[in-house]
Amino acid sequence: MMPYPRQICRWLLLVSLVAMPLTGCVDDLRVQSPDDHPPLRNADYFLQAAKSATGTRAALMRLSAGELLLNEQRNDQAVEVLESLKDQPLSEDDRQRLHRARGQALLNVGRFSEAVAALELVPRPDRMDRDDYRHFLQLKVDALVGDRRPVEAAATRLVLGNQLDRSERPANEQAIWQLLKPLNYDTLFQYRSQIQSGLLAGWLDLALLYQRYSRTPDGLPQALSQWQARYPTHPAASNLPEELSRAAQANRIEVGQVALLLPLSGRLAATGRIVRDGFLAGYYGGGDADPSLRIRVYDSAGGDFVTLYRQAVADGAGAVIGPLVKEQLLQLSALGALPVPTLAMNMTDDPNQRADLLFQFGLPVEDEAEQVATRALTSFRQAMIVSNQDAVGDRAAQTMQQAFEAGGGTVLANIKLGNDKEIEASVAAMLGVDSSRQRMKALQQTLGKELGFQVRRRQDIEVILLTVKPTSARQLKPFLNLYRGEDIPILATSQLFGGQPQPQLDEELNGIEFCDVPWLLDSGDATTAERQRIAGLWPAATGSQGRLFALGYDAWRLLPELTRLSAFPDYRVSGLSGLLRIDEFGRVHRALPWARFRDGRPVATQAATEPLPVPPSAD
Repeated sequence: MMPYPRQICRWLLLVSLVAMPLTGCVDDLRVQSPDDHPPLRNADYFLQAAKSATGTRAALMRLSAGELLLNEQRNDQAVEVLESLKDQPLSEDDRQRLHRARGQALLNVGRFSEAVAALELVPRPDRMDRDDYRHFLQLKVDALVGDRRPVEAAATRLVLGNQLDRSERPANEQAIWQLLKPLNYDTLFQYRSQIQSGLLAGWLDLALLYQRYSRTPDGLPQALSQWQARYPTHPAASNLPEELSRAAQANRIEVGQVALLLPLSGRLAATGRIVRDGFLAGYYGGGDADPSLRIRVYDSAGGDFVTLYRQAVADGAGAVIGPLVKEQLLQLSALGALPVPTLAMNMTDDPNQRADLLFQFGLPVEDEAEQVATRALTSFRQAMIVSNQDAVGDRAAQTMQQAFEAGGGTVLANIKLGNDKEIEASVAAMLGVDSSRQRMKALQQTLGKELGFQVRRRQDIEVILLTVKPTSARQLKPFLNLYRGEDIPILATSQLFGGQPQPQLDEELNGIEFCDVPWLLDSGDATTAERQRIAGLWPAATGSQGRLFALGYDAWRLLPELTRLSAFPDYRVSGLSGLLRIDEFGRVHRALPWARFRDGRPVATQAATEPLPVPPSAD
């Protein structure tokens, strides 16, 4: 909370001196002011003294008490005292004090719309001294932001800017931009249609321009030039917001030579080769390969990766694809800055561990786990998580739980599946069937006779979030059906799908919905034809390694767009591995389509989208 303005302190001193004859038994409530000034009174003193006063004098004492309560951060009590005065007949100066204090108090307790209304009642705020006027305008900005009125808050900040020193104005202008930038195009357009000209019109036009080109950035530089010509004296004309300045300078990456640094021998040779093949398929796909571009492939298995990287750059590489191995990626990120754009085929565990011009692209299970949890939250609030008892399962389950609980959901239990022989027992425990059996046995022992027994499962499970291998999933689902869990929806990661339809084996998975890469799920004519063409050249590309092939293919698609994706948070590239975007740390994220098993085959149910986060439950 901001300290109350100096003018208030002067008023309090004056009222304190006027109230001296009322001291009596409340002298012990005085508080000593600093710098040897005469003693001021605390809020309780004025509240007590007001009981012995009448009319305007009593109102002024309660007003002083309310102002002191604010300084003492006793906000609820300040609201109660100040609200009791809003209909009192006061002078213009005192009404100014009252409604400013009311606005501050209501703002402090989160009653934002009432705070705005109180501040609107302040008479002639422009008559305040400069510091008090600045404080008043900042209060109004905070109240409008709290009341979700960002355009009006931006307009108030424009007024505030006139009261700021030159050195303070850039921060205020950045705050205006941050208020307007997140608004959608329709909202911005509606406000812009009501404002004919002026600084706010310029800011709204700039935000409209940002929204218009955030997904299709090709025309942004020209549009920015036109905006600057239209608003030559606007503060943003010479000092564009950082996002727009960076975006205007972001062009497609064009290089004469690309180096692929992938393991082509040793234990990761098969993985390195399928990623390489995917990249080459992207390069040659469609028959529009640039004959002037050279692609050089280096075997990164063994040896010093940093030395190999520097050799590739010395050989003329203008961009690098790789490394694939996380340990090598850590070596590269430790350099701090790289000489050429580099797209790693893996990700570090720490998003802050990166180097300039280093981008990270992989198939982390965390991306899928978060999407499973987010999709579940659109309909459910109580979930069971089932995962394999291994490192991948642990990471996926942890991410699912964090995302589901962050969205207001409750994870009832986190079940780990060990070996296949234990799956039935795990399912029985998860559904509470063991407890039902134990109660039945205890009752039989008490009665001394056999009883008919019907399985009953727990009823609080709304959805199961699944991240297990195909063999585990194929055994899990029948046991769920056996123990009356066939009606529980199941949402899963791609781990349960082997990449190729196997109707006879996967019939047990019917009803399970899962997310996976478009390369394996898209049933459109163009994708089907491309799969058939590529299967003849690279048979592994459409099987269990199809996801890695899609990763390599999309590395080719991403390479020229890396700087633009970094500059435009809303820009997306539609790839074989998902709908791709890059975050502020240079990490590529994938939004995946969904499919459901029907007759043992995956059938597409939803295209790749990025749903808005689900707000926490009101409960």
